Amino acid sequence: MLIKEVNPGAISKDSGKVYSWSILGVLDNEKQVKIKDLLPFNLTKYIDQEVECLIAATFVKVINKVDESIKENIAAPILFGKYIDKYSISKKWEECEGYLPIENSSAIKTKKDIFLISSRDFIRQGISVNDGDDIIIKPADLELVAWLPIL
Repeated sequence: MLIKEVNPGAISKDSGKVYSWSILGVLDNEKQVKIKDLLPFNLTKYIDQEVECLIAATFVKVINKVDESIKENIAAPILFGKYIDKYSISKKWEECEGYLPIENSSAIKTKKDIFLISSRDFIRQGISVNDGDDIIIKPADLELVAWLPIL
C-alpha cells in the first residue's frame, strides 16, 4: 500500500500524546482508503512510500449487490472477493513491532488484496457463508493490524 497521508486520530488533551493515527493509503488496485491505526504504529515517516500491510475490515455488512442506495467512501469501501473461512496469517507479521497474534481469522481475498474479517459478523446477520463463496461486503472501518516496510 502507498501511504499518502498520516494524521493524528485520538490525542490526549492533557499530554498531547497521540493514541491513534488516521492513514490515507492507496491499495494495489489504486483505490484510496482510510485506515485507522489504533495500536498506534505511526507511519508518518513512510508518507509517499510503499509498505506491506495486514488490514482488518471491521463490523462488515454483507450486501447482495451494489446499487445507488449504498454509498461507498474511502473510510468504508465496498469489497468484492472470495471468502476464506480459515485464513492462515503469515509468520512474517511477527516481525512487526507491536503486532498481536490473531487466531482463527477469516478473510476476503479481493483481486489484489486480502482483508481480515470476523466470521461473527456473518453469524450476527444470520448469513451462512462457505469457504470460497463470492461475497460483497461493506466494512464500518478498516484497521491496521500490522505493517512491514518494503525493502
